[in-house]
Amino acid sequence: MCRIFKMREPVEFRYNLSRVEKQFDRRNIRLGQKIFATFNENAELTDVSLIPTEGFEECCMSWITPKFEVDLTRKYSVNERDIERLVSILNPLLSKDTIIEKMSIAASKIRIEHIYKSEEFEKSIVNKVLTVANRIEFVELIKSEQIYRQIPQFYEPVIIYHLLTCFDIIGSAPDWLTFDSWLRAVNKQEERRHGESLIQGVSFIEDVKLIHQHYLSIYGVRNSFYRFIDEILNEELRSKLLQSIRIEKFIINDGYRSVLESDESKKTFLFGLRNSYTHSGQILPIGTPEWLLPASYKGLMSRRLQKISQTLIIEYSVQNWPQVLMTTVKSGLAQYILDLQ
Repeated sequence: MCRIFKMREPVEFRYNLSRVEKQFDRRNIRLGQKIFATFNENAELTDVSLIPTEGFEECCMSWITPKFEVDLTRKYSVNERDIERLVSILNPLLSKDTIIEKMSIAASKIRIEHIYKSEEFEKSIVNKVLTVANRIEFVELIKSEQIYRQIPQFYEPVIIYHLLTCFDIIGSAPDWLTFDSWLRAVNKQEERRHGESLIQGVSFIEDVKLIHQHYLSIYGVRNSFYRFIDEILNEELRSKLLQSIRIEKFIINDGYRSVLESDESKKTFLFGLRNSYTHSGQILPIGTPEWLLPASYKGLMSRRLQKISQTLIIEYSVQNWPQVLMTTVKSGLAQYILDLQ
């Protein structure tokens, strides 16, 4: 009978700057594996065990080097620098205590046994919040007269585009998946079954289109964008956003009669504006920055775009842009954080 001996070799475990070396069978050392550890009053690692042990705290192996240097994760937490960034961005909408409390809830949803996977953080609420914070900071950074003087034709379009993309980031489904991942996800079988019920059997291509349309109705960018406006924003914020837009249609063949478009048309305009910047290179013609406007012009509707056809002229005007968009994004982000539970 051949007896198999387990080879015990040194494994160095690391937590922040503290290190502990132990002898283990390296075949038992795997990414995402749970491990149990103790820490001193300075949060320094003091001991580890592969089996649950009294007085030991459950951790996880989040990184392993070729030399078997193993990084441990106790639990994910948002660092102090990011908390301070959010406090600065969302003051006075949310207090620091509220931000700490709600971001702790968001961090608790990141599974430490999966934290070594890129998508675990990428799909997290924490990443969503910080991504929006990054865009707000970027916009604040370039909102200066010096930048405007250097790139006047791109100044406002870049700001508007980045703020509008925050709509769909905040409004995205909490368990967003790519189409390919959705097709394979075990926990999405019910959604797929509903999609299958829509199939008409006309042709393979048409059936695939129907399935994809069903996926987009749940996870598409348009849905996320509209969800932000309709569900994340409260009635007051939504009203202020839509009131900052006027779409007037002039019907040429009917005595040049004018019609004001609906709020739904304004949402379509916003979403189209978000996409046209990247998809077709079209931009909303720039307005005059606030600091260059005479006092008597501030707060007035500014006509930015006119579309002309044989029978119609459609004029698009906006008011206090991009300030209204910035206020909308900050307030929407604050509400999203506040609703975390």
